[in-house]
Parts: sequence; structure tokens; C-alpha cells
Amino acid sequence: MLWAKFTSFFYKYFRRGRGVGGNQIWCVVANVVNEHAVGERNEIRRGTKHFRPGAKVYCYPPLWGDGYEKVKVIGHHRGSNKLVTMVMPSKRLENWRVKMVYSPSIIERMRDHWDGSRESENLAVKLVESLAGRGQN
Repeated sequence: MLWAKFTSFFYKYFRRGRGVGGNQIWCVVANVVNEHAVGERNEIRRGTKHFRPGAKVYCYPPLWGDGYEKVKVIGHHRGSNKLVTMVMPSKRLENWRVKMVYSPSIIERMRDHWDGSRESENLAVKLVESLAGRGQN
């Protein structure tokens, strides 16, 4: 019984799978814009309230039908440096790209949305191409 628990723990946390369902996922990644205008007087702000300028965020696939105007993201918070999940406007993000993610904490949060399959990679590539077509890249 103890050996079964140990092997289960070992395979879950230490084994590097290389196929679908392994310890990597395809994901859309972006950076928070350095500066943007806010308010009626167009005050210039650096980053956002929750993320530093240039912070890397991991984006969920489209979850609702707004044309990816608002994006659910995971990133390191500006104040605490802990991983947080936020919904933010896609216009506050730039440098969209597709990356293979190996971080266990990111994978754990996104496991139901992205995976290591070719279909997941293709969806991410199409999403980044559509964002580049909108002039947000």
C-alpha cells in the first residue's frame, strides 16, 4: 500500500512524460504592455494594477463569446509575486506567441483547457494568428 502511494506520487510530480497528457502543455503566452493611457485625461500608466510592465502571462483559450476582448490569464502578481488568475482586456497585452509550458503550477491550473496535443497547439496558433490580424501583436 505504501509503495503504491509512493509510485503514484513519483509519477505525478517527477516523471517527465513526452506524449499527450505528459508534464507539458501548449499555451498562448503574452506580455503586459509597458505603457497605456487611462481615463478621460489619458494619463499614462505603466503595466496594470495587478501586473508589472512586461510581465509574462499565460492565457486561457476563449471561454466566452466576446471575441477574446477579455482574457483569463495567469501571471505573477505585481505586489506579492504569487501566481494569480485574472480576467483582463486583451488590449493590455502584447507580443502574443505559442509556447510549450513546463511549469507544474501553471499546468495544474490549465490542465482542463490546454494539453500537449497537436490539436491544442493548432488552436493556440490560430488564436495568435487571429490576434495578429487585429493589429494587437
